[in-house]
Amino acid sequence: MGCSRRDERGQVAPLLALLALVAGLACLGLGRFGAAVVEMAHARTAADAAALAGAAAGEAEARRLAQANGADLTSFEAAGTDVRAEVTTASGASARARARREVGRLPEWLAAVARRAGLCQPEGRAHLAACGERLPSGGPG
Repeated sequence: MGCSRRDERGQVAPLLALLALVAGLACLGLGRFGAAVVEMAHARTAADAAALAGAAAGEAEARRLAQANGADLTSFEAAGTDVRAEVTTASGASARARARREVGRLPEWLAAVARRAGLCQPEGRAHLAACGERLPSGGPG
């Protein structure tokens, strides 16, 4: 008595179905992981922008730039020239960033970034900092 070839027919189909299921679940997991990584990067970008804007022009500008980057400013702390900002995106990803305001003229590349971000406005000290002019030593405002 031995096993005949007829008894072994169809044995590969369940194995291939299982393999396809595992591959599909792996793709789904990688897709979700990739989306989470992108969302965290989005939150970090918004936090960085908010902290830099807050250091240059205060909390209102930090809030505006966080919203322009698709996030809400959830925490803002200013202590002297140091600023800490925390943001949360619509998907729930959050990030924190710190920035320090330097008194004096901004480097030209940073002034160009500030102009593109819309910080180069003709009112107050934010204009002076963003346009690369000298800041008074008073602080943001």
